[in-house]
Amino acid sequence: MRCQFSSANIGNVQHSSSTSKSSTFPEDHPDTSSVRFRNICVIGGGAWGTALALSADRAGCRTTLWIREPNAVREVQQTRINPFLRAIALPESVHVTSSLREALRGTDCVMLAVPSQFLRITARSCEEF
Repeated sequence: MRCQFSSANIGNVQHSSSTSKSSTFPEDHPDTSSVRFRNICVIGGGAWGTALALSADRAGCRTTLWIREPNAVREVQQTRINPFLRAIALPESVHVTSSLREALRGTDCVMLAVPSQFLRITARSCEEF
């Protein structure tokens, strides 16, 4: 199974006017409806990052979740429960690590899900790999 994130509904936005006009992307806008990613890396293991990783996994992607805190990584690896989102158990298919090098290896798509105050330093750390 291939992972596919689709934007099929984005291009045809229905307006609430009586004429029901629809707008589409301009001609020079890239069509992303057929973009397929196989290896997704989510940087940030909080509730939002965990939810993104779970969604990518459910879409059929090979998914890695990077969590900065080694203790949280160990807990997730042992229990499959993220301390930042305890209501959801992560499947074994979601790889969890605190190593950026390991997380980014072979990745087709990187999603940053870190607090805004850490976005710049985290993005710069990712550039090394």
